[in-house]
Amino acid sequence: MRGAIRITGLLAIPMVVVGGLQAQVPKARITLTGGPQAGTYEMTGSPICKAFDSGSDDHGFGAEFVADPPHGWRKGPPYLSHLWLAMPRMRNPKPDAVSLGVTFTKWGTPATEIDYKVYTIPPALDNNPELGRKQTGTGRVTVKSAGDRLSATFSGETTGGVRMEGSVACR
Repeated sequence: MRGAIRITGLLAIPMVVVGGLQAQVPKARITLTGGPQAGTYEMTGSPICKAFDSGSDDHGFGAEFVADPPHGWRKGPPYLSHLWLAMPRMRNPKPDAVSLGVTFTKWGTPATEIDYKVYTIPPALDNNPELGRKQTGTGRVTVKSAGDRLSATFSGETTGGVRMEGSVACR
């Protein structure tokens, strides 16, 4: 009986460790309402996920997820290939100053990409005002910081009426 208890305890340790590692994987979840790609999507463990609290006056937050093409993607429907979220300030937030978007890719060229974008960062807060980006859509973001983890919830609507809601978590 003691042997069975020891074995069960040893088997439980890897499950706890694996569960803890999975909880730390960067992830994004987005729901699109409207448009041909309407639905809920998740991206996890992408190699390009970054979050930063710059520590300077601009105190920004950004997260970017890029997905590898799924097997058979050239013959399948467009897949969620890119999700990004940026907010120019965290400590003195302006929740409605956000850059948010997703890209769905069919063949991997810009001509066959479907983009849904919201850009509401005013020129005074834009790190690259020389690009002359125009305001498009509406959006909001709330960032939370807990230790070395940053997460955000967001919502927005494109000028075409596609609604985007979701969350990102980066380590």
